[in-house]
Amino acid sequence: MASWRGAILLPITLAGLTFATTAGATGAMEVPDNGSEQMARGGAWLARASDPEAALYNPAGLAGQPTALTFQGNLVFNHTCFTRTKALNDTTQDGVAAGGSYGRTCNDISPSLNPNFAFNYHATDRLGLAVGIFTPSAASSSTFPEFVNGKQASPNRYLLNSFNGTILSPTIAAGYELLPGWRVGASFEWTLATLKLSNASQELNQGGVGSSPASNDARAAINVKDLFVPGFTLGTIYSPIKKLDIAAWYKWSAPIDASGNLTAAAGYYGTGTPTTTDVSKVNCGGQTPNAACGPNGPGASFKVNVPQEAKIGFRWHQPRHDIEQDPHLRDPMSQDIYDIELDLTYANDSAIDNFQIRLPGQGTILLNGTPGYIPPNADVPHMFHDVFGARLGGDWNIIPDKLALRAGAYTESAAMRAVYQNIDFPDGPRIGWAGGAAYRIHFAKIDGDTPPGKRAAKTLEIMVGFMHTLMFSSSTQDGQIKAIAGTQCQDVTQNNAGAATCKNGLQSYRTTWSVNNGTITNAVNLINLGVNYRF
Repeated sequence: MASWRGAILLPITLAGLTFATTAGATGAMEVPDNGSEQMARGGAWLARASDPEAALYNPAGLAGQPTALTFQGNLVFNHTCFTRTKALNDTTQDGVAAGGSYGRTCNDISPSLNPNFAFNYHATDRLGLAVGIFTPSAASSSTFPEFVNGKQASPNRYLLNSFNGTILSPTIAAGYELLPGWRVGASFEWTLATLKLSNASQELNQGGVGSSPASNDARAAINVKDLFVPGFTLGTIYSPIKKLDIAAWYKWSAPIDASGNLTAAAGYYGTGTPTTTDVSKVNCGGQTPNAACGPNGPGASFKVNVPQEAKIGFRWHQPRHDIEQDPHLRDPMSQDIYDIELDLTYANDSAIDNFQIRLPGQGTILLNGTPGYIPPNADVPHMFHDVFGARLGGDWNIIPDKLALRAGAYTESAAMRAVYQNIDFPDGPRIGWAGGAAYRIHFAKIDGDTPPGKRAAKTLEIMVGFMHTLMFSSSTQDGQIKAIAGTQCQDVTQNNAGAATCKNGLQSYRTTWSVNNGTITNAVNLINLGVNYRF
């Protein structure tokens, strides 16, 4: 879920790491939400919060829920395409004229399965306690082509070749009804992430080399992990009248601060015959074949701020009049005829200015087999905007306590600025629409004498959902992302003795031209299956 590199490592995109840290699904990292009810309502679930996944999405909703166990998961199909335009000042000799197009490249669309598990214990009529393991509502892997048209190096390689990651967020939570109609809750969560990422960079910081710039390119890969990123959520639900719920939610997380090792392969693209030989092993402290930089030698580090998030929700529901209502119970499928909810969302995505990627040696470790070095700084600028969104969705219990249909839609503003566009987070303005259903099977007899609080007991719900998200295309001819390079400045007379900038003011270990000019399109489809058993 991400990507990055080092100077002969790469401008890593890191999509996955940051995905993992924004489980609220607002803004650039995710689409709402990883849960059957949640996703099929377009993410409008804050005030409903009626199954154990409330542990993540609003822990106040745990109060009054029956004891229940749920397994749910999104199958994510993410399709991103990049049509790169050659920068006007790009002097590489690759058969494409300055300002010309390299053609369109797209990632594979193999699905990612992101399962969730949660258990809520009905301690008392007012207290619910929950544990869960959650994964982000985002693609866990993506692979772009490394070669096109046979043996030609792909135009996307400087931004991203591939990422693959495993993201888990264990969570504990509690919800309590302080006063009739007023519930509060809190959760503590931590994120564990392991990621494998790769892309390309220039071995030397210079213009055209021979007939193809690929002869000057290396391939790099980083394996990193962060096994403890703490965070918490706070939530509340207030019901001033029987038909109206008003909810609020806030999330905070510590920054991600990951570390790991790197490998690099010089000449990977130049011959058209890929090799995975580790050419950095000697200078990175290892003597064995394919040794990486770390963990016993110098390693790589990655750090990024995690945006704070907040939501407010308004849910209108029509209670059934043919059954006795339990004031403490939260089971809309048996208690309501229908409901409709509007949520407003905010994410402080502007906290993500850069993916901070620091590499070993401070510019002193040679990329073995080349005149280039591993650069000390491979930061990837993003300069995101804050994100605002709205979600509208609801349920209709067409057969009360047995069959429900649901639908919803959402929209969010863009986090990505066009000049910093990247195929790691292709996040323009987005809209999405969704639908789904739930079928409830009773394993205990329900009749007119059954107490209201027992109506949801011993039931199994089978849930399905689908969402399509369209992100509007992004385009720029004034991109600000430069390729990583293995020597400090393109003009050696401008070297500045290890400084962060060359004497001409340009950033060290970067090309003078941009590699993100062009157009990016992106779309995401989600399929969700879930089961929920109430004891």
